[in-house]
Amino acid sequence: MMTAVYFIGMAVTMVLTFGIYGTLDAVWKPPLSDFIPRLSIFRFDLESFDFSCVTGQDAYILQYAVRLLGFPIAFLWAFVGAQAASRVRPLTRFVNLNWAAFRNTAGYLMSALFVSVSLMSLEGLRCSKNPNGKSTLMANESVLCWEGGQHTGVLIMSFIAVLVYPVLYLSLTGYAAWMFGPLSVRYGLSFTTSVRFLAGRMKPELVVFSFGWNVRNFLISLAPVIAANQYAAQIALITLLFLTWTGLQAKYDCWRFPVLNLMDTIVGILQVMMLLFFGLLGSEATDVSTIGYFIIVILTATLMLLLCLAGRELANYLSGSKAYDVFLSHHKAAAALEARHMKMLFQSVSSNINAFLDVDELDNLDNLMFAVKNTRKFLILMTEDILRRPWCAVEIGTAFLNKVPIAVVQMKLKLELTPGFLDDVMASFKDSDIAILSKNGITLADLRSAYDHVAGLPAVELKLNSTDDKAQLQVMKQLAGEEVMRSARAPAVVAVDPEKVVYLAYNTSNPAQAIVANIMKQLFRGHRWNAFLMCESNETCWKELGRGARKGIAVVLVSQGLTNDAVGLAALAAFKRAKLSIVTVLSQESFWKPPDELFESMRSGTLLTSDQWRLIMALLPEPAVSGDELADALVPIYKILAWSFSPEQNSALLDTEFGVVEQRAAKELERFLSRMQKGETKDLEDTQRQLRNSDYKLPSISENSAESKDSTLLTAQPAAAEKAEIAVEEEDERVMAADF
Repeated sequence: MMTAVYFIGMAVTMVLTFGIYGTLDAVWKPPLSDFIPRLSIFRFDLESFDFSCVTGQDAYILQYAVRLLGFPIAFLWAFVGAQAASRVRPLTRFVNLNWAAFRNTAGYLMSALFVSVSLMSLEGLRCSKNPNGKSTLMANESVLCWEGGQHTGVLIMSFIAVLVYPVLYLSLTGYAAWMFGPLSVRYGLSFTTSVRFLAGRMKPELVVFSFGWNVRNFLISLAPVIAANQYAAQIALITLLFLTWTGLQAKYDCWRFPVLNLMDTIVGILQVMMLLFFGLLGSEATDVSTIGYFIIVILTATLMLLLCLAGRELANYLSGSKAYDVFLSHHKAAAALEARHMKMLFQSVSSNINAFLDVDELDNLDNLMFAVKNTRKFLILMTEDILRRPWCAVEIGTAFLNKVPIAVVQMKLKLELTPGFLDDVMASFKDSDIAILSKNGITLADLRSAYDHVAGLPAVELKLNSTDDKAQLQVMKQLAGEEVMRSARAPAVVAVDPEKVVYLAYNTSNPAQAIVANIMKQLFRGHRWNAFLMCESNETCWKELGRGARKGIAVVLVSQGLTNDAVGLAALAAFKRAKLSIVTVLSQESFWKPPDELFESMRSGTLLTSDQWRLIMALLPEPAVSGDELADALVPIYKILAWSFSPEQNSALLDTEFGVVEQRAAKELERFLSRMQKGETKDLEDTQRQLRNSDYKLPSISENSAESKDSTLLTAQPAAAEKAEIAVEEEDERVMAADF
């Protein structure tokens, strides 16, 4: 809906800007002389209205006064229209009558009409010279400039209008845009909802561009005044303004939605093209008629494109199309990691399921309730305190009151939502919490009804730390529901690179570490890696690594519990046997280095239980694993720089952190493959050298000579290979020491 409003605003601004072109110091010829007057109504031009019918005289000053009141009148009509619409049941969902809505309506109107309002406010300063040396007002040639009379009154009114309209509006919006961050922190939702006409169109970190948009429009209306009676200079100034704005907008992508960035760039380029054509009109050799038609075609085509895009957005809104397929409501302190994993799982289910996760929608948090209303399925990630959190309560209450389908996901502990438990929850809300509910139109009675409804819903259990991908995706389809899945497309297929293999080791007994490992596996696969979790059920990986298969690299999630996890320790031993390069990652915990006593206990075999040892032996049966081998595999992990990884944060930070890990993994893989290739070459060279230096002499050619030669090679190669293997190990350790 808001995108449609901004498209319409662009179209209106373009028409009003074209109206300014019509007031430049030039004599227009057909077809422009016929076309430009038709746009005069958008400049609040009331020349067609005969004021003498009311006042007995056609005084321009009275006409100007009425025009200056055009904006308050337009706002009054909007207010009356909203009041009328609020009494028509089918239209009530489009109307929101409160002070924030009034301020935003006034802001939107002024922003859309700012070019025209600014031009009208400056009208008293726009005079043109005549051949007789006199100057007359451009808006009304019967008014002489700078000679008293009506012009004095017009100047006074123009001065007041400039202060009331452009100066006041630019001052207020400039302060709100420049101080948007501090004011948002200080006043919270009451401020952000009141300046949505500014913050809604631009990205939160680039709200200042909303102020820049208004400044640009004011300067466009000011250019004809600055370069009065100089047509070429007027064209040059306005062209420079459009080039500057279009360049900055294209560089920073300031608009909230990508399509708006694209269209603003296109409109800016087309405006410059029209201005170049206007500039050609100053040449006597120019075909004025052809140039005029070119200008009209560019304007009309651009307006039709903007209006068609706005119509499409309005049609989608009116047809009930939802902005989001799934809304993940969760208590951040308890389920932020799980919410991130669920969003990624939905992306694995379908390429077009759009899941709302608050940390990825920071620029939409001031519009949170509209996001809930525009969701096809509302999921509650049920944790112990989610029902006690005021903003979670607002989300749940909004979903219930707007009849959004709700599903409950059982997380960690199973909660019994008994009437007594819900009574305790309702009693826990403070006055400040109740104020948040009230500001969003939810009473305690509404919330209790919503909670009673949630208590009656079946809870779907989702084991996010599971390694069974198929089972997880099946549950995600169930949570999405039939309506969402009917329109779901198949997930994007990413072809993996057979050379890029990564094994992920982690504390398998810790649910949070298991979820992080699953997330990292999905990210690696999205970057064309063959990613494998070193879990108990992945027999193929254990067999490959246990027999020393040298392929790929290892990523280890370092955590305190890793030192006591049988599967994680077995994975480290397997990595050491396979001589894999290792990248370490730290997530959900701060860095902790095991004390020396722990390694001593591990070497002596007393750290782990008999059941843990049996599990390790089952995973790596041959040769048998010792405590020394486990300790030797664990010690280097804490000498390698661990990269931070926080998937519960927003997607931009997630991509950045994973990019660092993936880049390091790729570098280690390249280095590992290079060392492996050198090691194989060294094996062959050492074997050949040993044969040359050996005292062994080949027997004479006989019927058994071929067999004898084969046996000689077989006895010579093992010793050489063993020496080469030791050399490669020493080289690996040398390179790792140099790196870290």
